[in-house]
Amino acid sequence: MNTSRLFTFVKSTPQSSGQIHSFLKRNSPSPVLTMQVIQEQKKKRMLEKETRDIERMKKAAEMKKRKIEEMKRIREEKERKVAEMKERKLREEQEMKERLNKKLEEQSAMNEKMMEAKLREEREKQRLRLKKQLEADARRKQEEEERLRKLAEQEKERLKQQEEEKKYLAQVEAQKLEMQKLINKHNHTLKTNVSSSSLVTQTAAQDKSLNSYDLTPVKDKQVNVANKDPESYDIEDMGSDESTDDDEAPKKQIPKWATGIDLNVALIRQHANPPDLFVLFRHCCLEPPDLEKVFNGTKKRRYKERTSSAIWN
Repeated sequence: MNTSRLFTFVKSTPQSSGQIHSFLKRNSPSPVLTMQVIQEQKKKRMLEKETRDIERMKKAAEMKKRKIEEMKRIREEKERKVAEMKERKLREEQEMKERLNKKLEEQSAMNEKMMEAKLREEREKQRLRLKKQLEADARRKQEEEERLRKLAEQEKERLKQQEEEKKYLAQVEAQKLEMQKLINKHNHTLKTNVSSSSLVTQTAAQDKSLNSYDLTPVKDKQVNVANKDPESYDIEDMGSDESTDDDEAPKKQIPKWATGIDLNVALIRQHANPPDLFVLFRHCCLEPPDLEKVFNGTKKRRYKERTSSAIWN
């Protein structure tokens, strides 16, 4: 504090040039200050103090101003950030809302398209079902008409065949009567010839028996008598010691039912009224026999293969 006062005093001394040459006190006595000088010095110190206060106040005001400006800047920055954040949030919400609306619109459009496609598909299915039903009805109607036509044709054919069969049977009956007349006439002639030939044969045999003796008696050949049953071929009197019957000249007469008009009549009747195979055989189809069971359960591979018909074991 004393050093500052001394510095101020030296600086304000008129004789000094404002430079300090030495801080050492001189032995010379200090000059006596007058009242005017003292007042001036006091006034000067007061001015300096006021100046320092003013400077300090200015600095404080500047610092306060800077602080206020800094706080204002910080507040404005914060408000700006809050506003930007709010704006960004609003923008994001708007974008999200737009995306959601767009997604809902796309979903609605897709649902509408799917509904339209489903309706088209349902209409197409209904059209196809109706078309199939109409085709089935038309086909059923056509089949029914065809069936009725066939039945009519069959009935017409049956009546025609029945009429033809009646005509044919009448013709056959007339032919049979004519044939019977011819047969009766032929049999009558044949009996007359047989009687004459048998008489000649007996006379010759008697003449021969008087002159010869047979070591082995000859079997008497019986005269074939006409078979009364037209369904029987009568093979009981065929001798086993005789040779095979000749096809060109058979010993037995072929029955009427096996040849000629009777056979044709039987075939026509069978064709018009065929027999019921199920009633005859009592089974619609016959299953092949199991050869493994037939031959004592032996399992052989060739039973299931086609081999010679002569090989069974």
